[in-house]
Amino acid sequence: MSKLLKDHTTYPLEDVNLMQQRTCKIHPEKSLFLFCLKCQIAVCEICNMTAHKLHDTRDFTSLAKEIRLNLKQTLEHPERSSNIKEAMRQMENETNRLHVFENKAILMINERAELLNDFVKKIENELCSEVMAFVNKYNEQLKQEATQLTKFKISVESRFHFAQKFLKDADEIDISCHGKDLNACLSESLQKKMSPKNITDIDFVSNKVCISDMARLFGKVNPTIPKLSVGGKRYDVANSFVCSTKRSLVTGLFPMPDDTVWVCVGNDKILEHFKQNGEIILSTELDYPMDDIVGKQDGTLFISCNSQRKIITINSLGKGKTFLKTKNCPRGLALDEEGNCLVGFVQKETFFDTTDNTDGYLSSVSSGRELRTTLRSRNVQYPARIAINKDQSVVISDWIQLAVFVFKDNEEVGCYEGNPQLSDDFIPRGVCCTSDGDIIVVDIETNSLHLLSYDAVFKRVLSEIEMIQEPRSIARDEKDNLWIGTQNGNIHFANLIGR
Repeated sequence: MSKLLKDHTTYPLEDVNLMQQRTCKIHPEKSLFLFCLKCQIAVCEICNMTAHKLHDTRDFTSLAKEIRLNLKQTLEHPERSSNIKEAMRQMENETNRLHVFENKAILMINERAELLNDFVKKIENELCSEVMAFVNKYNEQLKQEATQLTKFKISVESRFHFAQKFLKDADEIDISCHGKDLNACLSESLQKKMSPKNITDIDFVSNKVCISDMARLFGKVNPTIPKLSVGGKRYDVANSFVCSTKRSLVTGLFPMPDDTVWVCVGNDKILEHFKQNGEIILSTELDYPMDDIVGKQDGTLFISCNSQRKIITINSLGKGKTFLKTKNCPRGLALDEEGNCLVGFVQKETFFDTTDNTDGYLSSVSSGRELRTTLRSRNVQYPARIAINKDQSVVISDWIQLAVFVFKDNEEVGCYEGNPQLSDDFIPRGVCCTSDGDIIVVDIETNSLHLLSYDAVFKRVLSEIEMIQEPRSIARDEKDNLWIGTQNGNIHFANLIGR
């Protein structure tokens, strides 16, 4: 009933004899005669003499016998159950480890909460003490003023008491001589006003705090060892560290044979050299922004400076000099098997304005600085990142076409424009090739790494968003380990641990 199966011939399962008498689809009047090894289909006698004339074929009896034997051996393989048991044991161990990690993480979160609560309580006590100290100081001033006011009160009452007695007992001569001065003294006492210093309020000015501020202070949950799987390989993120210029885009990476890595924090004009454990070997600031980086085994580094329209070389001390000035803007870099530098050229340094960025191409630069165009295709507009696979095919991450192209001998053999099951959009960035010939491309739309076949056919997603945040650049070292740079200045080293 399915549309996919409407042209197929079907038989009842119990009717074995009829199934053995199946006929050729092309020649229904002919029974199936042989099996074509090249095309992996059963053919009739006519097909064998025409379309499959030059192909290797086998008769069903001998081929079925051979396959039955292999199948039987596989079913009786002694490692079948042991492999499952081992896998189950590992699964149980992983489950137990997961619970241990869960308990440890929750304990650390609780401890962090208690620590922050202690900090809050300490700040609360300090602020309350500050208020109480101010109140005590002001109370002391009020007490002093109250003492002075009491003394003044006694003084005024004494003067009025004396004046009453003077008015009663003094004669006309005393009144005439002293009454005027006494009245002035009393008037002065009446006019003199004493009042305490006025304080309107003791206010507390609180700083504005939002939940994101508290979350930043509190911390975040970070799975420190995410698992990656490439084809039949398995990777662990063995270490992660941050560039000295935090929250900056890692534009390019180049791993060295001594397990170190050169990192371009291109927009900040910073070039850094790190060990695997994140220890910094060298940090230097150049005069202009950098884009991509690649190097030879002898330590010679090439860096594209698209805004300056030049390629520079860097020595082991981080000192740079101009290697080649170019007419157009160099972006993606790669090295071919002869040691020549392959460069992706574009007309504008930025790819946001697509008006004049319609002619991207690849050129090869020899050690003698000879420049020759090696690939030009109307499909390629902005070859911002490139990689060379083990079969010498060229992989291009096009940031305007939003696609990954694969070219072999200047012929396009594959194009990947994303997987609709993952997202409606696909925004490629960094790209590299594995030793097996697979392609890994960074997709910033889904914050993930896509694994492609050598001809750009999607296989699966390599890492989810919870594992590596905001990936942007990627490179592979000689041992098939991965280096991943992010939008926020993080470097992740994922080492190959097994198959």
